[in-house]
This record gives sequence, C-alpha cells and structure tokens, in this order.
Amino acid sequence: LMRKLGSIDVNDEENKIPAAEGSLLDESSPCWQWNEALELLGTFSPSQLNNHAYSALLKINERAAEEYCEANLRHNGVKWGMAVLDKMKKDKISPDVVTCSTLMAAFDKSRNWKASVSLLNAMDASSHSNRSPKVHETKWSLPEPNRFTYSLAISTCARCEQGDIALLLLDKMTALSNDIVGDTRTKPNTWVYNAALLACAESNHSPCAKANNNHLITAFGILEKMENGGFDVAPDTVSYNTILSAIDESSFVSAKELYDESGNRKSY
Repeated sequence: LMRKLGSIDVNDEENKIPAAEGSLLDESSPCWQWNEALELLGTFSPSQLNNHAYSALLKINERAAEEYCEANLRHNGVKWGMAVLDKMKKDKISPDVVTCSTLMAAFDKSRNWKASVSLLNAMDASSHSNRSPKVHETKWSLPEPNRFTYSLAISTCARCEQGDIALLLLDKMTALSNDIVGDTRTKPNTWVYNAALLACAESNHSPCAKANNNHLITAFGILEKMENGGFDVAPDTVSYNTILSAIDESSFVSAKELYDESGNRKSY
C-alpha cells in the first residue's frame, strides 16, 4: 500500500506542484482580497506571526482559488499555498493540523489531487521522524495527519476522478487505526466512507472508466460492509444517494449483475 502511494509521480506536467520561489509579495493575484491580506501580513511583527494568522491567510487563499478559477483570471491556490508554507518554514513556525487542513482545502479547490497526496505523505513522514519531544521543540516539522486531513485528500481524489488512490488512502486509514489499539485519530467514520463512495461514483462516470465497472462493484462492497457493521458505522442518506448517482445507463447492466435471482446482493 505504501509503495503504491509512494510511487505517485507528483512532478508530471498536469498536476505538478509549483515551487515556492521568492517572496509572497513578488507578484500579485487577480483576487484583490488576497493581495490586501498579504500586505496586512507584512505589517505583522514576529511575535504576531503564528498558526492563527497563517490559517486565516490560507483560508483566503482557499476562497480565492475557488472564485478565481478561469484560465485568464486564475488564482493559483497551490502555488500561493506552498509559498505560505515556505514562509512559515523560514519564520520557524511549524504548522499545526488546522493550518495544513486549510492548505489542503485549497488544493481541493484547485483540483490538484497530487498536491493533496504529496502533503499528506509529507505529514506522515514528518510525524514518523519526529517522535521525540525534544525534536519537536527544536525542529520545524509538519503535524501528524488525522481523520480530517485524510478525508480531505480522499475527497480531492474523488473530485479528480482518482478512485483507486482514494480507496488506497481509505485502506491506509483502516490499517493505521488497527495498528494502535484505542487510537481513533485516523479511524474512518461515515463521512470518510461517503468520500470513498464518491470516489467510486465519480471514477465510474469518467470517460476512461473501464467497461467492467470495477468501481461500482467496489462501491457496493463498501456499502455492504457499512450495512453489516464491518466498519462500525451505518450508511446514511448521502451513502445511498451516492450509490444511486453511480448507476447511470452505461452501468445499469453491471449493477443488475450484483444481485442474485432473489434480489439479494451478492457477496464480494
């Protein structure tokens, strides 16, 4: 599982993560609120720079990426987000999980799933290399990912029609929660599973989706485990609506094959 996630090429041209070069003020964005926020940040003293300030800045970046998404009037949320993270590193301010989640939300609005997975992997690697309390006090680091950051990455993959990667992340969450008894920080809940169902649905609608509708079969498998209590959660209205949205005309025949003659869903 880790080898599959680690083999993702985050530097291809389609989803390349822009490098953070120069100062945040070197160039302007089409979003005037973002430009004003940067100028305001420049007036802060070192003692005023903290995660609260940077999280607020990244929240504006997220909104700007959503509002200014046209090719000729585009706010590059990934580029600006990485620039903010780079400034935090220069200021020796380690981001907390809220700051990283806000940054990942901007990746979602920018539809850059590889940036989300890359940041998630970096958070995971940083948390493993900084187990000692003394190291945390002296070294800039990223926080340990939690349920919310994983869910954001899964949702981004779903929106970018990367169902396989979303399901790999779901498997990783389950494995992590099983490794440490009583640790629920990465234990999937109904919201996380619904994000996985969404990944299956959106991948099934992709023009590149395989004719055998494997994602639809996977979605029904997830739903069945939820109904049987295998995931310790029960499906809600969103779960069933997402399944229904995955069944279009092209996949209706495959959906019928998931049931036996008695109308009961087959086991997988």
